[in-house]
Amino acid sequence: MEQINKEVNAMLKKLYIRKCIGRAHMPEEILLKKVKRIKNKKYRKKIEKQWKELENCKYIIRMKKRTKKGMDFHVCLNPKVVFEIEQWLED
Repeated sequence: MEQINKEVNAMLKKLYIRKCIGRAHMPEEILLKKVKRIKNKKYRKKIEKQWKELENCKYIIRMKKRTKKGMDFHVCLNPKVVFEIEQWLED
């Protein structure tokens, strides 16, 4: 996979530090809150594209969970590729 953006790397690191691997998950809205505040539209689109690419390549698992407010998307790291993600975070 191509060079990962520093914001996407920070989001992956947050998931890894909080041990959101496999069954443990975190609301996607919390991770993307910082990205939504970026003023540069092209840069924001690039970050969102990389996030979507991680989902398509099965590095993160995105699922719809029931909450008190309705249905929200939650994400976690794929346990089968955690070793690769650890290597990215070390660099």
